[in-house]
Amino acid sequence: MSDFGKRKRESNFSANEKQLLVSIISKYAHIIEDKKTDRTSMDTKNEAWKCIETEFNSSNADGIYRKAERLKKFFCNKKHDIRILKAEKAKLGYLEANVLDNDEHVMDTEIIKTFYDNEKKKVKKNNIEEKKFLNKTGCGKLPIRKLDDTEDVMLSIMNKKTIYGLTPHQFDSDNVSTPKIQVNENVEFEYLEVENNENQHSNYESDMDDDEEDNNCENKSNQSSKTPVRQNKSCSRRRPTEFVKVLSSSLFAEKYDLLLDRRLILSEKLIEELEEERVFKRKERKLKLELLQLEIVEKKQKK
Repeated sequence: MSDFGKRKRESNFSANEKQLLVSIISKYAHIIEDKKTDRTSMDTKNEAWKCIETEFNSSNADGIYRKAERLKKFFCNKKHDIRILKAEKAKLGYLEANVLDNDEHVMDTEIIKTFYDNEKKKVKKNNIEEKKFLNKTGCGKLPIRKLDDTEDVMLSIMNKKTIYGLTPHQFDSDNVSTPKIQVNENVEFEYLEVENNENQHSNYESDMDDDEEDNNCENKSNQSSKTPVRQNKSCSRRRPTEFVKVLSSSLFAEKYDLLLDRRLILSEKLIEELEEERVFKRKERKLKLELLQLEIVEKKQKK
């Protein structure tokens, strides 16, 4: 069997070579261990490995030439071995710290993870049920449910968006809320009186007499009493009626009739204008047809 295509095996790294390589790599560690993977960073990494190759081969006492690919491979294998050792040490330390009595057992990471996932699902389910009950239209009281200590802790740990959903945007339709109307507690209602002209003339004189009497009484009371009148109490000149009268003033009725007449006149004018436009368009069409017929006749005669 021919040896064509076989890779020639290089000699193993000696202790001196290992120390030398590690000391050189420590100078370029900030470039090699950079997590960026874009084109510029990869080019800088390749240049750094070339520099490591030249420095290593120039200062190697054993005289064995090592390429940059071989040095890189050795460095990656060494990192892998160190990670495995760290993981084994951490596992041993965890087992030593959590060794319990024979009756108890050590909780595995998978069991802890499944417990955490199940607790999250339970919290989400309870929150969905509460939302469903709040959105119902029927009557009834909200069922009181006691929260466990674990559930309180889970609510504080979990992401709020996964539990309560996304908050509505200020320009979104979900965020539209009815404006709050503030109503004063002390509301006074006033009754409007609208009467005919005949009743107004008849009641005007009686109101004037009543006003004069009221003014005289007020002057006498102000002179006799020293205490000032309260600002909130104001005597109204009109007497309150027990029911609201219908709006039947002759002035308003006349104005309303005038408006109706004007609207009728405008509508009649608009109808007349529309009819005139229709007649004009019909005549225009007839004339166009006649012109076309004449043009056709002229063309035939020329031929």
